[in-house]
Amino acid sequence: MTQYEDTGCVHNLLSVSVLAFFCVAAAGKMVHAQVDADSKVLHAIPGLSPATSTGYDFYSVYNAKAADSTNANELRPGEAAGLNLTGAGVRIGVWDAGDVRASHENFRAGAVTIVDSVGFDNHATHVAGTIIGDGTPVAAARGMASDGLGASGPTIRSRDFHDDMTEMASDVGVLDLSNHSYGLIRGWEGNGVERFTECIAGNREWWYGNYDVSSTEDHSFGSYSNISVAVDEVIHDGNNLLLSVWSAGNDRGDVYADVGETDQWVGYFNSVPVGAVCQETGVVDEAGFYVVPNEGTTVVPLADGDGGTGYDTIPNGGQTAKNVVVVGAMLDYSTDPHDGTTMALAAFSSFGGTDDGRLAPHVVGNGFLLMSSTAATDSDYAPYSGTSMSSPNVTGTAALLLEHWDNQGLTNPTAAAQKGLLVHTATDVTKGPANPGPDYVTGYGMVNGRAAADFITEALAKPVEARKEHFHQETLSDGATHSKTFRATGGPVKATLVWTDPPGTARTATDDRTSVLVNDLDLRIESTTTFFPWSLDVNNPANSAVRTGKNNVDNIEQVAIDNLYAGTTFTVIVDHDTALINPQEFSLLVSGALVPEPAGGVLAIVASVALLFLGRPWCRCAAS
Repeated sequence: MTQYEDTGCVHNLLSVSVLAFFCVAAAGKMVHAQVDADSKVLHAIPGLSPATSTGYDFYSVYNAKAADSTNANELRPGEAAGLNLTGAGVRIGVWDAGDVRASHENFRAGAVTIVDSVGFDNHATHVAGTIIGDGTPVAAARGMASDGLGASGPTIRSRDFHDDMTEMASDVGVLDLSNHSYGLIRGWEGNGVERFTECIAGNREWWYGNYDVSSTEDHSFGSYSNISVAVDEVIHDGNNLLLSVWSAGNDRGDVYADVGETDQWVGYFNSVPVGAVCQETGVVDEAGFYVVPNEGTTVVPLADGDGGTGYDTIPNGGQTAKNVVVVGAMLDYSTDPHDGTTMALAAFSSFGGTDDGRLAPHVVGNGFLLMSSTAATDSDYAPYSGTSMSSPNVTGTAALLLEHWDNQGLTNPTAAAQKGLLVHTATDVTKGPANPGPDYVTGYGMVNGRAAADFITEALAKPVEARKEHFHQETLSDGATHSKTFRATGGPVKATLVWTDPPGTARTATDDRTSVLVNDLDLRIESTTTFFPWSLDVNNPANSAVRTGKNNVDNIEQVAIDNLYAGTTFTVIVDHDTALINPQEFSLLVSGALVPEPAGGVLAIVASVALLFLGRPWCRCAAS
């Protein structure tokens, strides 16, 4: 690893595909960067204004605040929920720029295992601290999942992201969760961020789209790529047990600014562009990066996000896979109970959707100025911002919830079940630019660990006849229909369907609207009328979601009924129109209802309620 330094900025250069870390460091604008082996193109996420500090105790926003944002703090020992969760026994994979500094004082002894041994990395250490940091001796840097005493919590396998898909496939049997706070560089590098050029000395702004494919937008944003396919394959073929969490990216609104006043920019072309000043990479006079003037025939591409609206800025790596959880970023939020009308979005967080119209991000977490461990020494800390930080905020919260699943007798919830829980219990963010219901800005909303834990307790631990929350794991065969009948308790009713879809076929065309679903399940509720799931219009991404028909693009579907009178009987139906290539396992979560009692008072207990898991093992075991 080669270290380069400029004014207050450190860049880690790796010979890999062009990748970016989705973090923005405040102190000294410390950021991370990579270089493409062929193009020699450097990338770094733009920093916030530099902060002045002499130590952690001068900052005001901490990992502790992030725990409050997702209500993870309420699940810990001695806290409001009374659950005493630490994430004990949960195994987490962290793929990042390099190694987590396992000896850092913020990690209990033996909590971090270094697998790849490529050198300590600030970003990786910060991410790991947000997930499992003990907060000893710095309480403000305590992560989501720990006991705060250095005695109990999850474990982390630390890998760098070289060959991450192969490694995920190898590790899928020994992990429960994975965190990926990185992604492919797409569009403009940032608002005025410059990088060095060799063919003509100096710094210029870079654009990472293929100009000859689209001269107005980076066509890769939102596409279902070969990487997306590989991620879906790992999760689907890995017995649907690994919940994989990916940061959404920080590309919204990045634009050419000519801060260096060179009147030039750098872009990728299939052949020599009109007016080219010089060629930076590639075979001479063929495809590569070229320096071009900002006036003339070769027009400067628009701002990322459909010309600056912010939509369509999800990078096409793991973030556009179907079977992951993609996390956007919010500002610090500590109000209890949650109120989605007052939650504020972070200015950098990327918006969806995917090219085929699927929802991304799925949920949001706190991604603003999180204080956590860094790698310079065993006692080094720093505040970072970005979706790189909101992702581990959610991963750590999910670790606590996985322990709670275990404690309630369900020791092997599927990835779809865990994803469904996060979505089903999230707090809907309605403060603009977000809308009521799911949207391409905040997904289904802010993760709410307390609400999720309460759902698990209600759905698994209470007597069946008293449950107002219900969880079912089922399999739908081709041509079959699955239905369950409930009785409304009075008020809102919600049903969420999630399944791990088989990998689809990669798409390369600009804004290809062809659905990448393989098994397209459908959810609806039948009562006095038919209630359909939420759906969004990718061609009008700022519009509110509607509930007027089937959703044919997402493998997350949710029917939300604003109010059903107490005692109203309704039936939740899962079926399909197009043929299924295989029997499809799915998770179904229902709130606001009781299981009805038939005549004579004999309780109708559905066989699949709670714990029937289709022959799955009853422990999370290391691969033999």
